[in-house]
Amino acid sequence: MTEVHEDVIPGADGMPVGLTVHRADEPLAWVVFCHGFKGFRKWGGWGWMGERMAGRGVTHVAFDFSHNGVAPDSPAEFSRLDLFERNTWSRELADLVAVVEWARADGLAGAPVLVGHSKGGATAILGAEVVGARGVVGLATVGDTDRLGPEGRAAMAARGNVEFLNARTGQMMRLGPESVEDLDAHADAYDLADLVGRRGPPILLVHGTADEGVDISEARGLAAAARPGRVRMVEIDGAGHTFGTAHPYAGPTPEFERAIDLAADFALSLR
Repeated sequence: MTEVHEDVIPGADGMPVGLTVHRADEPLAWVVFCHGFKGFRKWGGWGWMGERMAGRGVTHVAFDFSHNGVAPDSPAEFSRLDLFERNTWSRELADLVAVVEWARADGLAGAPVLVGHSKGGATAILGAEVVGARGVVGLATVGDTDRLGPEGRAAMAARGNVEFLNARTGQMMRLGPESVEDLDAHADAYDLADLVGRRGPPILLVHGTADEGVDISEARGLAAAARPGRVRMVEIDGAGHTFGTAHPYAGPTPEFERAIDLAADFALSLR
């Protein structure tokens, strides 16, 4: 049976980062999972992903970004929207570094493979060389780091925040000016197309052709911008943004199983 371990460590600005580790009995590789925008580690099928990977010999470390809006005592509820409003790419990268350092101190040897969903896929690409990752898997990954666009930036300038409705909970979630300030201060470093065009660890992009959240053209654009041989892309016909799964979790779909197995295969191929 897979051993499951929960922990809380300090992340960006000293704020808590919740962890869930599905530890393989005889680990052959290990991954660190980065959730996406308005996401959290306990969402939907991410726990199933951990079990699935651990059963195949891949220890799975999932974590909550410190400023994702959830708290360790309520890891599936957005009870800290004040933190969500202050989230930045830099804070997410600091959290990722803290998690990898913790995992290594906890006995996970060698280099991890970073796995990210949606916005988390971009965080994984940004952080790969920082943490010395062996590879990156992007599931339904965004193609750029500036997600606001001209309209969102205009709204930010006018009222000091941008609002996003969480359709599942009905909550209005806001991003504040720190998100734009951080992005603009690191525009070159956070250029995903430029990053994948350089030397670096291999990247697997898995994307559904019917993704309603992040159009598949974004992943195709990253693949086209990549250094020859660095990025492999797999398109899953008819799959949406979460590969047919939802929260609360009702079990895997064939599309979700394929996406997770592709990620596990990739991690095992790099050991």
